[in-house]
Amino acid sequence: MTGGAELSLIGVSIVFTALVTLIGVVSLMTRLLAPRPAAAEGALDSARATPAEETAPVADGASLTNVALAAYATHRRRSQRVRSAPIPTQWEVAGRIRALTRSH
Repeated sequence: MTGGAELSLIGVSIVFTALVTLIGVVSLMTRLLAPRPAAAEGALDSARATPAEETAPVADGASLTNVALAAYATHRRRSQRVRSAPIPTQWEVAGRIRALTRSH
């Protein structure tokens, strides 16, 4: 009986140690792989548009409407799938009736 308790304690300790280590590694990798603020500012400066490009419209209203309608149609098609139960045959109905009459 005491061997099982010791083995459980060792197993739980190993699992929690592994989880804490995993959390530490993920946070360390996040910090190491995050872009530097100076590099991000340099990228923004080089990607800025010229004054002529800044005044040009990004997209007209009709194309934005078409994009919105296409996205909504995709959403409706994916969310409107309703699966009904198959219509039972006469044999299935008879079997169900027989099963119910036996149980009473």
